[in-house]
Amino acid sequence: MVLRSKKKSVKGMAVQKLSEISLKPFKNCKPKVEELSRADQSVSDVASQSNKSYTGSTTITDLLEMTESSALDQSVSKVALNSITDHERSPKMSCRLFSRLFGPKFEFDKDSMVQLWVARGIFEPENEKIIEIVGGTVFYSMVEDNLFVPVRYDNLYGQLFAVNENMLDSNLFEGEEQLPMEDFMLADEVGLVSIPSTIKHLSLFCENFDLHIVGVLKSFPGMQTLMLHCECATDFNHVSHDLFLHLKHLRTLDLHQLDITELPSSVGDLEYLHYLDVSETSIKYLPETVDSLYLLQTLKLKGCLQLCRLPINTRHLVRLRHLDLDIIGQLKSMPVGLGSLTSLQTLSGFLVGKKDGCYIGELKNLVNLRGSLCISRLENISSPDEAEQANLSNKKHITKLQLQWSTCHSDRVQVEEQILECLQPHFGLKELEIFFFNGSKLPSWISDPSFAQIVKITLFKCRNCSLLPSLGMLPSLQFLEIYEMNGVRVIDQVFHRKNGVQYLHAFPKLEKLELDTLLNLEVWDGMEDGDFPKLLECRFKQCPKLVSLPSLSYLHSLKHLEIIACSELRSLPDDGIPASVETIIVKDCPRIIEQCRYPNARDWSKIEHVSSVFLDYEEISPQSRY
Repeated sequence: MVLRSKKKSVKGMAVQKLSEISLKPFKNCKPKVEELSRADQSVSDVASQSNKSYTGSTTITDLLEMTESSALDQSVSKVALNSITDHERSPKMSCRLFSRLFGPKFEFDKDSMVQLWVARGIFEPENEKIIEIVGGTVFYSMVEDNLFVPVRYDNLYGQLFAVNENMLDSNLFEGEEQLPMEDFMLADEVGLVSIPSTIKHLSLFCENFDLHIVGVLKSFPGMQTLMLHCECATDFNHVSHDLFLHLKHLRTLDLHQLDITELPSSVGDLEYLHYLDVSETSIKYLPETVDSLYLLQTLKLKGCLQLCRLPINTRHLVRLRHLDLDIIGQLKSMPVGLGSLTSLQTLSGFLVGKKDGCYIGELKNLVNLRGSLCISRLENISSPDEAEQANLSNKKHITKLQLQWSTCHSDRVQVEEQILECLQPHFGLKELEIFFFNGSKLPSWISDPSFAQIVKITLFKCRNCSLLPSLGMLPSLQFLEIYEMNGVRVIDQVFHRKNGVQYLHAFPKLEKLELDTLLNLEVWDGMEDGDFPKLLECRFKQCPKLVSLPSLSYLHSLKHLEIIACSELRSLPDDGIPASVETIIVKDCPRIIEQCRYPNARDWSKIEHVSSVFLDYEEISPQSRY
């Protein structure tokens, strides 16, 4: 997805006319695949799964090491980067040239840009499974060259970048073979009159996508790339049927954020189309003719919350590599046969179907999936045997997994426990989220130390679970969020370490812990000296039956402590608050607040060293404490 940073008119924007380097097949300048043969199936994302935002001082090596799931992936990334930087300038130069379609007002994420490059055919390695990793290394080399600059982090798309306007200088292209015609343009409505009919790549910014714009676009029959950016409501909520009949050479079509509710069936006539982006539109369905786009590699539907269904014969899109969609809107089911799309690398969401739907077994052969995968409506899995067919443990490039139930079945508690046990992911997983699980206990694999790379776990509304698993045994866990688990009454030693394991410190890497809306939690016990050595932030929220906190004196790294709506808490721990704490926030905890507000109060001495103390929204300044 490519985003605009500002909904602002750029009327009068100068048309940028650029000459493209030779578009002949890069037979003499493509990355040397023999140097990358060790990749096998490693196409792991270079940095998109990182929890850390890129900064200008970060090197490419840092970016590669942020998130790669294995030493092999790091090695492959570095080999690819060296190959392109040192020996193969033309593909990188072609990527630079393509970036001229993005003015400095546009924001984009790494994956979208790489997918656009791939759609252009810039990289032609013999082993197609490494195209994205080659593109990723080129992307980050352009970041290091300061052509792309990080602008902000977005919760939906991750790190966003923009083109550095100062770097778009003609000297970037000196010495490169160029075509005699002007092929790339970034234009607005005013500049439409200056666009030659031979244009091949156009990024058009318009205030209103109307019939006049459509009429002009029809006069560019050789256009290969069309990216429309419209900031106002359109005169009509669809794309003209005959537009695509005039643009039959399109390889890339970006209509994201356009005010449309449907695509014409003529989109199926775009036989060369590799990239289709209709994300963040109000489209309700795609025409069935989309299944004729046999060369389509990328289909972006993220943010299409009105989307009801995908084409029935989506399975015909055998070259599809990226299917990016949301499953939280109106989408009812996945099309049958999705499992035949074995080239898929991105499948952000999967809805488990019922009798006539898409069974979870469709995931079995999708071994190239990577990045984030959300599997929803798990209540439709009929048995543990069916769950096993998903074979999640063989998907070694999945870094984030969300497992969601949408309804509760009180008569299926044991079955759901067995089903979740059979949905064990690969040990290379980095993030795990479980929503609305109805079983009474979480799976045994969730606390297996073999999950050595997992950094974040979120448990949400697993209401029947009475015990928290031994998450303290996970060696790399940094973030733990537990919400609305009302079956938990006691947090004890089992949470910190498995029975019989006494010599290991629990939660050795945990930095942030949040317990929110555990309405029946009464006791937290079992913490030992040396546990939580890296904990920086700890939050207790909506635990109205919790009568005492565990000893916090062991938490020598703790900086931030929040206690909110824990009305039965009588006091802060007897051994006080660690000297490292810089901020305490207490709200809706009348007993604690009463004992901390004034210098002669019982717990005053426990907080007087803390630089920032907030009691019921009121900051207790250091001066008022003496």
